[in-house]
This record gives sequence, C-alpha cells and structure tokens, in this order.
Amino acid sequence: MDGYQALGNAVAIQAAKDYTKAARYIDAHKGERSPKMTNARKTVKEVEEFFLSDWFKVLSGCDGAKLFNEIKRKGVVIMDYTECIHYTVRACRALKRTPCEKYCKKCNFRQDKEQAEASEQKARARLMSLPAEYQKAIAEKYYRGEMPWRALK
Repeated sequence: MDGYQALGNAVAIQAAKDYTKAARYIDAHKGERSPKMTNARKTVKEVEEFFLSDWFKVLSGCDGAKLFNEIKRKGVVIMDYTECIHYTVRACRALKRTPCEKYCKKCNFRQDKEQAEASEQKARARLMSLPAEYQKAIAEKYYRGEMPWRALK
C-alpha cells in the first residue's frame, strides 16, 4: 500500500468514526436543542456527502455509497481503552503489562463487554457445530470431560 492510499484509508476511517460518534449523540439526545446537537447534525450531513462524493471514490477507490450504508447499519466501534474487558488500573490481563494509552489503543485483544459476549457466542456455536467425537475430544483435553458450551444455550 502506498502512502497516498494509506492516507485515503485513514481519512475514510476518521470520517466513519466521526459519523458514528455524531449519530450516537443524536440518537441519545433526541429532541435536544443545543450547539452540540447542531454540530452533530452538521457532521452527519457532511460525512454522508463526503462518502457519496466523487472525491471519496478518487481518494479511497471504494464505492462510498455501499460503504456508507454499511457504516449506517453497523456503526464503527469507538471505545476508550479503559472500557476494555482486559483493562485494570494495575495491569492488562491480556498483555500482562502496565496499561497505557499508547499500547492499549493499538492492542489486538481490546474488546468491550458486548464484543466479548458476541465472540463467546460465536465460539459456542462453532463448538456445537462440530461432530460429537470432536466435541468429546475437546472436552476431555481442555474442560476435564465437561462440555460447557452445551449447557450455555
């Protein structure tokens, strides 16, 4: 990836984050009349115009309308590192080190509670889809013969 493409991607990612943050604010403060609400509405409008523009296509090489619809549907995860399930004031439980913003913002293990639960459900579904003999082998090797994924439907 060349520098221009990386820059274009970074601009698109920031725009998606700005949109998500503004849209969440509007959602949480319906009916409010304040300068913050005015700014949030302005941001939503500007970002939508950006994703639907020819400039976006030149900058990123992507179909902006399709990407924007996906962002509207799913949103972009904006999470402070202190919301991570592995974060404690003393140490990160995933990295076994003192947490700091520098490392936590880049951490591949960073998850909020909702993401962790979704990941766990996906893992349980995958285990349940395996043939019975595979489930039994996994249970014996890692769970002392028990199959906790069956009990947690």
